[in-house]
Amino acid sequence: LTFDWFEKPPDLGLANALALLSRLGAARDGRITDRGRVLHRLPLHPRLGCVLLEGRGSFEAAAACAWLSEGGRVEGGAASTSCDLLPVLDRWPRAMPHVKRVAELIERLAATELGSRRAAQVDEATLRRALLAGYPDRVARRRQSGGDKVTLATGHGAVMGRESGVRDGDWLVALDVAAGRTAPHTEAIVRMASRVEPEWLSPTRTEVVHRLEASSGAVRAFAIDWRDALVLVERPVAADPEISARLVLDARLASGPDAATRALLTRARFAGQEVDLRSLIEHDGLPWDIKQAVDREAPETLTVPSGRAMRLEYADDGSVSVSVKLQELFGLAATPVLGRNRVPVTFHLLAPNGRPVQTTRDLRSFWERTYPEVRKELRGRYPRHPWPEDPWTATPTHRTTKRATDRRR
Repeated sequence: LTFDWFEKPPDLGLANALALLSRLGAARDGRITDRGRVLHRLPLHPRLGCVLLEGRGSFEAAAACAWLSEGGRVEGGAASTSCDLLPVLDRWPRAMPHVKRVAELIERLAATELGSRRAAQVDEATLRRALLAGYPDRVARRRQSGGDKVTLATGHGAVMGRESGVRDGDWLVALDVAAGRTAPHTEAIVRMASRVEPEWLSPTRTEVVHRLEASSGAVRAFAIDWRDALVLVERPVAADPEISARLVLDARLASGPDAATRALLTRARFAGQEVDLRSLIEHDGLPWDIKQAVDREAPETLTVPSGRAMRLEYADDGSVSVSVKLQELFGLAATPVLGRNRVPVTFHLLAPNGRPVQTTRDLRSFWERTYPEVRKELRGRYPRHPWPEDPWTATPTHRTTKRATDRRR
């Protein structure tokens, strides 16, 4: 396209024309091919030239080209057929004279170009394959088997017109497409079509996609063969480990941390360690050195005088607390402190029924000032539990008085 145009067409039009020529095998990398030179010698649209060549210059191919070039239409209410041109060929003697003359001229041209390779006649499958060769960008797929709605190769929807008798097969070539009657609110209408067998279709591109299954959390990979905007086939393939890891990471980041992860991140902040959710997931936990620091500065549990390890709760405001039954702390006077900032542990002191009776960060003050009132209030309600007057020397326990006596026996 280095010559000067008298009136240059739009750039988009030129690009689309070159793309079609390449699709038809008439051009490659902007240069004409041997097939393109043959098509150039035929006084036909390149699409129809391909139909003629793939139809081996037969009568059926020539007649189809003549009918399509002259804007022929099929009759409404046609019987079911694999190709809307087949009923036309069956009634060829009644075709319009000028269309028959065009077909004869095309046959003579084919004889010149193809010589001994020309076929007198071809079967309907060969004709349908020839039409696919001429209209490779007009493939369509039914949205539902046996339905009248299709998706065109462009990705747009269309509906099969009542004129067409192609009612079977999931794949077809839309030979004649008209705009909807009240466009753009009505889909395009396919007025003439030809059925395509799936095995005839080659992909225009293949892409591998990875999908994270919400139910199992597993990543599955699929190779998808596309014909323009239509999916030809989807088949499972081995997943790429890096892509899989990224999908899992993104999904976990999007959903946010679960309760256990939030607790770990809060402990890390309390211990003065900079850890975010992404690095935690990427490392599948805390790195060893950081874990050691977190376990040292922000332990998960606190062992109380009764001997039990109680879970510590770290809050976003930097505080730390533990819920424990009051009797398990007998003898503990100094409030434990944790972390580099020596944060006192807040004790939620529980009654035997597990309900809180007091909250304190100063155990010594609690035993001296508050415990006598608590003892007075609760020992009548829970007589089976120890309520010593002197909590400093009492044996810490999480058991009742009766069970402790039974054990001594």
